[in-house]
Amino acid sequence: METSIRKVRDSDLQTVVDIDKTLFGAESFLSFSMRQFINLFPDSFYVAEQNAVVIGYGVIGVRPSAKDAWLLSIGVLEPHQNQGIGAKLLAACDAYCQSLRIETFRLTTDPENSGAIRLYKTFGFQIDCEICDYYELGDRKLLMIKTYDDKSA
Repeated sequence: METSIRKVRDSDLQTVVDIDKTLFGAESFLSFSMRQFINLFPDSFYVAEQNAVVIGYGVIGVRPSAKDAWLLSIGVLEPHQNQGIGAKLLAACDAYCQSLRIETFRLTTDPENSGAIRLYKTFGFQIDCEICDYYELGDRKLLMIKTYDDKSA
């Protein structure tokens, strides 16, 4: 089945919120936050769809003046995982960073999520450090960073 990547639309809000809750549970964003992401980052918020049904999303927060970006969230519903859809979403985010000449692209991920870590590494992200108590006490995250230079941009 063919997957297309496109920029988010206002009408995608509830679907993206539902996907986020399904994937991330207690760490999911509030509807309010997703609405703000759509408002603030309309050019760097992507959805993946099959047969006009949204099955995943990826959003980055970009500070062009600082030449940096953060992957705020990315996810694909379970029946559609391991089909390269996450890679397509990340590729769209990465291309957007390159188009703005972003110098540093950052993200955090669960240290136990080996599939995500593997994907991020294929895009040139390297583990910078582990952060304890990131969202709350006992929560661990890996900070991964990609720097763009003449070789990777």
